[in-house]
Amino acid sequence: MTTSVETFAERLAQACFADPRVTRARVRVEKPLALAPHAAAAGVEITAVRA
Repeated sequence: MTTSVETFAERLAQACFADPRVTRARVRVEKPLALAPHAAAAGVEITAVRA
């Protein structure tokens, strides 16, 4: 099973909310050489806010 960097970032941000003190999570995931030789890395950055 392959998980996209977007899905991984979303899951990680949601896991942060297991701690009730967390109200916002910013997650940045980079996959080095994913698009080589055309780019140094592929990645995503998300900000999640507790509802």
